[in-house]
Amino acid sequence: MLEGSMGSDLITLEKQIALQLDGKPAFRLLAAGRGENTPRVLGYVSEARGYVFLLVGAAPSAPRPLQSAIEALKFH
Repeated sequence: MLEGSMGSDLITLEKQIALQLDGKPAFRLLAAGRGENTPRVLGYVSEARGYVFLLVGAAPSAPRPLQSAIEALKFH
């Protein structure tokens, strides 16, 4: 989740935010198109079962339902 790896058409909306996904430490980065203030790309990094993973979601028109679903996920 390096800010410089997103290409020139996306900008970050916030610094990386530390949060919990199913009780495990995680980080979130939200990105939007230049001049936009609603995220359209959501990136998460966390660990489950000994594996570190990067989850990237794209929601150009309605990011909040996707963000809520990701942040409510349970690892099995």
